[in-house]
Amino acid sequence: MKTGSRLHSSTLQRALQALPPRAAQVMGLLYGLWDGTPYPVRVVAQTLHLSEASVRRIEADALRALRAHPAILPTVLGRGA
Repeated sequence: MKTGSRLHSSTLQRALQALPPRAAQVMGLLYGLWDGTPYPVRVVAQTLHLSEASVRRIEADALRALRAHPAILPTVLGRGA
């Protein structure tokens, strides 16, 4: 594994830990963070027994939280320590 991959992996783990468990699940499935396969909203909703609207809301809330997290976003964008 390359150093950059490890950086993003550890940063990603910290980012997901900053989220509520349900939000981390939703983000992991939507963006393929667990198995490399991003799943459509419909599939995520069915898998987690949520409505599609709930999945979209959870995703939006999680993205907002990640953008506001001071240690996460700059590192992911390559502007952090």
